[in-house]
Amino acid sequence: MKINRLLTTFMVSCLWVTTGSAAELATTVKPVIDIDKIDTLKPTLTVPQCEVALKLLQEKLPSNVGDLHAVNQLLQIKPVEWRGRMKVDEFLGLLSTEFTQAANLPKSFSSGQLQAKDALLKYTLSKGMVRYANHTRMLIQLDAPPAVDEESGMKMVLNLADSLGIVREEMDLQSMKSNVLKAGIASANETSSVRPAIDVERTYFIPRKINGIEVQDSMMIVGINNFGELAHFRLKWPVLKIAQAESKSVVKREDLLSRVHQWVQTNDNQCDKTPTLVNMHLAYVPVNAATDDENDQSDEQLPEPVFVPKLIVNYMPASTEEETGNANQGGYEESFDLF
Repeated sequence: MKINRLLTTFMVSCLWVTTGSAAELATTVKPVIDIDKIDTLKPTLTVPQCEVALKLLQEKLPSNVGDLHAVNQLLQIKPVEWRGRMKVDEFLGLLSTEFTQAANLPKSFSSGQLQAKDALLKYTLSKGMVRYANHTRMLIQLDAPPAVDEESGMKMVLNLADSLGIVREEMDLQSMKSNVLKAGIASANETSSVRPAIDVERTYFIPRKINGIEVQDSMMIVGINNFGELAHFRLKWPVLKIAQAESKSVVKREDLLSRVHQWVQTNDNQCDKTPTLVNMHLAYVPVNAATDDENDQSDEQLPEPVFVPKLIVNYMPASTEEETGNANQGGYEESFDLF
């Protein structure tokens, strides 16, 4: 009798559920288990947490990032107008005596070129670009002496900068690099012996800083041959123009750190290991940088560079290519907006 009553109750309940309205069913039937609260049913995260890298990023992030006053100070710079300080006669005299002849001196030294017997000078001062090459001085000579010593060559570089009007405060001499270019001469008949390499020239690379802040895509490159002669040089030293005069808002420090952290997670799947290098610094970055392909357009056609301060991050993973399958072991570099 008890069993029959239970069956009858069960059948009536089923009949009510199947014949009731959807609204009634939704308001009366509640799930017994809340699926969202079951941790075991959630998908397992495969993205590395990068806690080791995050700690280093927190330590390396410059202190003025996220500070409205400090960032606005980066926009209020007053770079030196070196073009008005240029000593044209002295500058040309360092290049070639042919350039100093009265007939060859330009009436207005702003843009153009000067041609000598073995040398060519091109200049567009409005873009801060000067290039020079003396092909005779660049020739490899077997009987030439060794390369000039670094100190003697550096004196020539500084004399050149002084004649151009470049101030020492904008020359990042601490990051200057000096290398000796070497070359070897071989003969098709000489297969059993190798001639020792000979010095060709000493080359200097000087980057630029303003108030301690790097200026990207701005540098001086100078080559001095073994006889202590200026063989070639290239100057990219535009007068710094900032894209905006003032900002009313900056990216919060924690937000910028989060963006960098996400970028690291994307590029390094072993970022829970201590990376080989983490470097973060501020730099003035050209927003309209042109390519260096001189065959496409002349210096006069290049846009006048405009800069904006950004955060530069250099990151080199600790993991090897065998572990990650990533062949980019030279590291990564990315810029992040401060505004």
